[in-house]
Amino acid sequence: MDAGIVPDFLRKMAEEEYRHAYPRFYTNKYGGLVWSLLTLTELGAQINPQIAEQCEYILEAQGTDQRGGE
Repeated sequence: MDAGIVPDFLRKMAEEEYRHAYPRFYTNKYGGLVWSLLTLTELGAQINPQIAEQCEYILEAQGTDQRGGE
């Protein structure tokens, strides 16, 4: 969590541009939030406040329009 690709990945996921794409968390193949969280899992990342917030976002957003509309 302190070295290698995981901290870089988390920094990128915290950027405003990335957060703007949250509504397309699944349909944005390999760039959406779901895909990023899966990658972090494969890298052995441990849960932290950022990851927990992102998981909560996905759980709350399920069932809404995921095509990127407002």
